[in-house]
Amino acid sequence: MSTQLDQLEELQTLLHEVNVDWARSAAPLKWSTELDGAQRLKLAADLQAVQARWEDITHKIHLLLHLDDAKDERHPVGSGKN
Repeated sequence: MSTQLDQLEELQTLLHEVNVDWARSAAPLKWSTELDGAQRLKLAADLQAVQARWEDITHKIHLLLHLDDAKDERHPVGSGKN
């Protein structure tokens, strides 16, 4: 259990970092009407990269939180394998 808790704490730290990156990457949206095409493409790429990191981290959190669910599905109650 502590291993799972340690992993969740590490992922929480990463999630905080990616949220800071979201805020930093989104700042240029305030003046997006003033950006040229290349700057808009870079902004979009930066936001997509942060989103991909966020999705990866939240997916890992989901998997960790549902490890017991997956075990229960493999060995349903009453199967003699719990």
